[in-house]
Amino acid sequence: MGLSKFLFAFSACAGLTLMPGQAAADLTPFSTVQLVGCSQSSNTCYVKIDGVIPNPAGCATASQARWLASNPVGEEFLSLAMSAFAAGKEVSFYVYHDACVADQPSIAYFNVR
Repeated sequence: MGLSKFLFAFSACAGLTLMPGQAAADLTPFSTVQLVGCSQSSNTCYVKIDGVIPNPAGCATASQARWLASNPVGEEFLSLAMSAFAAGKEVSFYVYHDACVADQPSIAYFNVR
């Protein structure tokens, strides 16, 4: 499967990560990944970009965007972020209006360009 087909299929699957009462919010501009990782103690993964991360949910801080590693597409988000970082590709993502993960905005959809 080509990368564009994978990303299209993945984007469709990522839409299934919306929880009742949650709606996707603001889209970040395409930006370079500066940092990506996971925390075992909080069961979260994160991505830091060189662009502004919207914070419509009013999380304590918005220096990174996070997601639960146990999310049904958590491993895919991590794989996309790491691949983009390694290849020097740009990423963009939507964050939820009403959800924070570890006091940071939570990712709903993830895109790589």
